[in-house]
Amino acid sequence: ALVRISTALWKTSMPPKVPARRHRRFKSFLENKIRHVRVNSKLAFYEKFQAQASKDGKGVISSLPKRNFVITSRKKKTKSQLRDPIRARCPFYARALFDFPTKHEEEMSLMKDALLCVRIVSPSKWCLAQDEEGNEGWVPINYIERVHPKLDANLAFKCAEAEVLGIEKQIDRVNQDLKIAKKSGDGTALQKLEAQLKDLLTNKALASSRVMALGIMTTAVSSQERARLEVEKAKKDAKNEELVAKAEAWLSDADESVKEALEIVASGKGIAQAASAVSRAEKAALEAVNAAKEAVRESKATTGKDKQLLVKKAEKRLEHARGILLTLKRYKEALVERQEATQLILKHHEKNNSGQIDIKVAVARKKDANERASILKIAAARALEEMSASEEVFKISKTITALENKLAKAANKEEKSEIETEIISQKKQLASAQQRADAAERLRDALEKQAKAVVSVKEISIAAEGKTPKGETSTEELIQRRRHLEECVGATKKAAYEYEKVFGFNPLKEKEAGKEGG
Repeated sequence: ALVRISTALWKTSMPPKVPARRHRRFKSFLENKIRHVRVNSKLAFYEKFQAQASKDGKGVISSLPKRNFVITSRKKKTKSQLRDPIRARCPFYARALFDFPTKHEEEMSLMKDALLCVRIVSPSKWCLAQDEEGNEGWVPINYIERVHPKLDANLAFKCAEAEVLGIEKQIDRVNQDLKIAKKSGDGTALQKLEAQLKDLLTNKALASSRVMALGIMTTAVSSQERARLEVEKAKKDAKNEELVAKAEAWLSDADESVKEALEIVASGKGIAQAASAVSRAEKAALEAVNAAKEAVRESKATTGKDKQLLVKKAEKRLEHARGILLTLKRYKEALVERQEATQLILKHHEKNNSGQIDIKVAVARKKDANERASILKIAAARALEEMSASEEVFKISKTITALENKLAKAANKEEKSEIETEIISQKKQLASAQQRADAAERLRDALEKQAKAVVSVKEISIAAEGKTPKGETSTEELIQRRRHLEECVGATKKAAYEYEKVFGFNPLKEKEAGKEGG
């Protein structure tokens, strides 16, 4: 028994076995920044069902049953599950558990307790991580532990700050390389470095927004801890029931603040996805413009109209991606505004600041922000759906053009018939994807207009109460704006009905039933 105990203790003190170095084969992970995604079996079945329905020609969504196999509720994760890096979605923050010496060029050495930002998780259980110094390399997944903001908000905040510092150092290195490239006059190297610098600047903006979100999280958690201490203190002195009630109200507000802060942190991932979609769309638009220019140079018969047709699709895709990014940013702004109002309420609970803050104004401000955030939350979810559908449309249209070119070169009849059937099936899939994208876009636009109308009504209602000198004229404008809000609500309901026809569920009904989760 003593021998077993001693060997077990020795094994825990020693670093784990390094997984097989198969990550070197995955060059596309490093070059194209492809993220490894673990697909849920239920969602995979859903996708298969969609593909089969499109092949049968029934229409993808009309033939779908109700959402009996789509996830509607999730179990609460344990602390060990939250810390597990294999379960995490990239990018995420991590802490090094052991020292790791490098043996290959593409790997990165680790010191114990080093703070990392993990960009990619490969199937061979190796992670592409970035440290505080801006170094990037592969590290084994069993040498790191995920830093979750739910469990340790302060450490997650430090990780975000370290990520920003690392990106800044990378930007400095790229700027130095740019100066050298400009002096040497190497055009290809200059283009690559400029593209790299652009990517780094977008990453820096996203990382700084994560710092802001995690900063809000840390203040919310610290307020929650103070509220818990106050509740314990009040319960010990059980004679005064008012103090206990006040402390419990403070704790409930603090708990709500932590949940809201987590929602702000989660919204950052959607913004990151939209930003990457915008960058991809920009590259595609640039490629389309260059291809159009080459076509004009090669053929004299090619006119300006043909050039516009080549560029139009790419420009439309870029416009969609920018609109989606703007929606997600507005949603995050509403969440931040709501959190600011919550922080004012929490300050009011504290004894020192109770007389300085008007609690009624803070509560009203939170209520308005919460109403806008709840509308924009549904809009943000539809924006992500629209983004995935539009990406699918772009991919399918690319495959159709490739198949059409193949059909023109094909000589055998059998080969031609096979390609024609494939084109027909691809066109059906394209129509269904376009239908989904259009339905999601209509509902997103309607919800955004409704959110704007809500804000305009609130602004003018304050003036109508007589708090501003424009009391008389504002009442008429208030009636007009309320009518406009009613029209927007009607348009949203209509768009939701059209959306339900395509997707098989109504997000507005789910929101009313309280099923729309964070």
